[in-house]
Amino acid sequence: MDTSKSYVEMCGHARCLQDNWVPQSGDWCYISAYERFSPIVRIAYEQGVKWRDCVAEYVLPQDVRLYGIVWLPRQDQLVRLVYPLQMEPVSDEMFRHNRRQIHYFESYLDSTGSCSIEKLWLMFLMASRYSKYWKDGRWLKDQKLVDFV
Repeated sequence: MDTSKSYVEMCGHARCLQDNWVPQSGDWCYISAYERFSPIVRIAYEQGVKWRDCVAEYVLPQDVRLYGIVWLPRQDQLVRLVYPLQMEPVSDEMFRHNRRQIHYFESYLDSTGSCSIEKLWLMFLMASRYSKYWKDGRWLKDQKLVDFV
């Protein structure tokens, strides 16, 4: 699981991803109010549902902005967002299918020197679904990425 500052920043700026997040037990989050990474679990009370990490309880999605909660999707979650109807695990061959995609990721790796698998899948999701690419700390719209996948 990528818990790097750059992955938190990329996820936090992916508003389309954060705004559509449906919390599930086991989701990883960065809680900026406490500067910590933690998985969350669902707790049902008579009064309703709350979410808990290792220290505190939250009402989601209301507390997201209050505590600066950023969802950090795991690799399996990103794969499901890219291929929502795929019933079987995505093979390496499917991921390598399009040469333009490979070129995009290679150019990113060349510019950064290293990259986690979560960052690669997040970039793939943002490019294929939202025609956006990561540059200088933000997601930028690129019309050339419309026909990416």
